[in-house]
Amino acid sequence: EVAQHLREQPETKDVFIIAVTGYAMQRDRARCQAADIDLHMLKPVDGHQLLEILQANPRTAAVTQSA
Repeated sequence: EVAQHLREQPETKDVFIIAVTGYAMQRDRARCQAADIDLHMLKPVDGHQLLEILQANPRTAAVTQSA
């Protein structure tokens, strides 16, 4: 529901959405894709891996340059 709401708003429609969950089943990934979530990550999240993902994405790279 949150992803849908963000996508409907002009000022947040392009925000990069990451779902961090403890659910690893294929159906959980499919639900995230259906909800227009950009990335599905499993807990526990590796901070270095997350930073690399954010820095590599054009929509988030600008805000991670100083990290």
